[in-house]
Amino acid sequence: MTKGLLIATCMLLSLGLRAQRFGYAFNHISTDDGLGLQTNRIYSLLQDEKGFIWLGTANGLQRFDGGKFVSFDPRGTKGSPLPTVGIQQLAHAGKGRIWLVSNAQREFGIFDFSTFSYTIVPLKISGNMPARAEYKLWQDSLGNTFINITRYGKILVYD
Repeated sequence: MTKGLLIATCMLLSLGLRAQRFGYAFNHISTDDGLGLQTNRIYSLLQDEKGFIWLGTANGLQRFDGGKFVSFDPRGTKGSPLPTVGIQQLAHAGKGRIWLVSNAQREFGIFDFSTFSYTIVPLKISGNMPARAEYKLWQDSLGNTFINITRYGKILVYD
């Protein structure tokens, strides 16, 4: 009985030791690192099909390639200018495109990162929008995109 208990204990301990070999490494990145991060206030992260990490920040849109950050000038895009402040949410829009949500500017748009073009998507609503309305963009398992407007009581469907 004692021998069996000792063997079971050794087996359990060896499993725990084995699991510890697969640890994760975290790097702390800030504006002081010289990698090009414009602000420490990051609202949203998204990884695209090519592996780039996109950041919605207090200062606009940035992309991280694993070594440095690239900032996108609002005036340097085709079509409409990118939001200049707080991009609170990013989401996949398919075909090399990203949804951008800026609550401060009350703006939704789609950024095509293959052509560097930005298109504002107008909201079709009836009535006035509450002054402090917040927007939440989400997608279902079928790929449909919805916009929930708090303090307005509506959910809009993108088509």
